[in-house]
Amino acid sequence: MVTPSHATAAARLVEVIAQGPKEGQPPSSADLDQAKGIAREIAARDDTGQMILALAIGLHRARQLELAAPYAETAAARLDTPAAHLNFGDLLLAVAESQSDPNQARTVLTRAIAEYDVVLKSQPNSVEAVNNKAWILLTPHFGQTQKALDMVLALRQRVSAAALPGEFYDTLGAIQESAGQTSAAEQSYLEGLKKAPKHPVLNFHFGKLIANDRSRAVKARSHLNTALAAGDRLSPPMAREAVRLVGLLDQEKGGR
Repeated sequence: MVTPSHATAAARLVEVIAQGPKEGQPPSSADLDQAKGIAREIAARDDTGQMILALAIGLHRARQLELAAPYAETAAARLDTPAAHLNFGDLLLAVAESQSDPNQARTVLTRAIAEYDVVLKSQPNSVEAVNNKAWILLTPHFGQTQKALDMVLALRQRVSAAALPGEFYDTLGAIQESAGQTSAAEQSYLEGLKKAPKHPVLNFHFGKLIANDRSRAVKARSHLNTALAAGDRLSPPMAREAVRLVGLLDQEKGGR
């Protein structure tokens, strides 16, 4: 019988081996081979899909997306639970965000939406499924700002504010900003920062939003630097933009 403790141990084992010796340093080929071997052995003995799901989660946390993908897909098909479909959707979203080819990214994002839709059929108030599907709809690959906004606003009406994490307000703010609702976006970002003061993307979005306001340049720089301090938790495009904005703010400070 597979217990939660067994699944947790499996996920943690492959995560530790596959993530590398130190943060920011890639694992050696020997470590990756070891992680692959352990994962294959565990998956071969799993008839339920629970351990396979745990392997997908561990490899995802280790940022080994290509290794995690087949396990996540198998778990979603075998278990057919909201949790398994949500995990697969999240992995597909991460894979898409790492793609340089827009067409490939859109294809993967379309698959992610399908996984989130499966979750929402049985759990319409799944905050993560709504949040991530809305985020995808907002991207240039789809550009469905109004549909994304309607989704998150409807969820906010149905769910207690205490159940909404900082990430939700970040998504809401980004959608509002895209829709030209700047004041509402700022309030959403601030609401999110109350819940997650160090959240890199929230800090990036808020810092970027107020960067053009000279009276708040110091505050903008502080939030952008907080975002950059999170290292690879900030996507490469966001990191580049944050560095650019901090540089501009520093130039303006030096010029005064």
